[in-house]
Amino acid sequence: MNKIKPHWKKHALYKQGFVELIPIEWVMKIRGTDVEPYTDLMSGDMVDLEKLWIDLITNGMFEPFIVRVGLKNKKYRLETGNHRIQVMHTHNISHVPVAVQLQDECGPHAPNPGNISTHSFDVGDNVLITIAADEYMKPSAVFKDLRRYMYIRKTKQLIAGVAALLIAWFLYYTISPLFINIRADEALPVATSQTATSTVAENQIVAVNYETAPKQLIDTPLHPASGTVRVVQSGPAHFLRYENFKTINGPDIYVYLSKDINATDFVNLGPVKATEGNVNYEIPAGVDPHEYPYAIIWCEQFSALFNSALLYETTQ
Repeated sequence: MNKIKPHWKKHALYKQGFVELIPIEWVMKIRGTDVEPYTDLMSGDMVDLEKLWIDLITNGMFEPFIVRVGLKNKKYRLETGNHRIQVMHTHNISHVPVAVQLQDECGPHAPNPGNISTHSFDVGDNVLITIAADEYMKPSAVFKDLRRYMYIRKTKQLIAGVAALLIAWFLYYTISPLFINIRADEALPVATSQTATSTVAENQIVAVNYETAPKQLIDTPLHPASGTVRVVQSGPAHFLRYENFKTINGPDIYVYLSKDINATDFVNLGPVKATEGNVNYEIPAGVDPHEYPYAIIWCEQFSALFNSALLYETTQ
């Protein structure tokens, strides 16, 4: 229906909740197949279907199709729009607005001049309503097959909506961090020690030792990185220090000291604090950095390596 302006949404039947979008194939089953496609059923005038289509896409559709149901004689038919439904079907319209009119009897449509045939169809056991009434209802409240269809359709729409939300969340969670850059410029770590005398305790600056030379970061496809990393010692504490560092962000990315670049055995130094600049990560006491020759940045969510550097030569 996106080709045709839905002016029918202003119709009183729509505002009262009696109109639903129904598969056009369902309506096509009850159209007047026994009338000439170019002849108006009531007047006998010729109908230009192409002109009718141009009118629909130019001016829109102002009223829904009406399906009349006779609850006593178990008949139903397409009451209005026999030619509209055919031309819309020809132009691949998939769904059309329909309301149902309930009456005691659904008699034959007025015959086409020169043709004594009529069109009305047996409804069988497809009708949910048994009490006769002169009123309008929405199609899925009247026909069993349309109730099933609308249930399935709404279920699919719900599933599609939930899936869209999950995809949107996933994309936000995985992609939005890529556009978030965090800069930090931390100074070299400096520790202090206390030297006790008989009268006073004095704080003394402990020199920083560069335990390893700066090692160039090696990035991975889709995860560019640059800068260097090395181990520094300040007093008894060891730190992993990134300098002139730059990488892309990501979900759940952490800094590891690892025995390999696959993070099979590692020490977690915490989440990445910044995606560029100079950053220190303290190595826990009791951890010998020599046992973990690789510094890696690892995405825990997807078990993916972002970048790495070999700090200590290994014979493995």
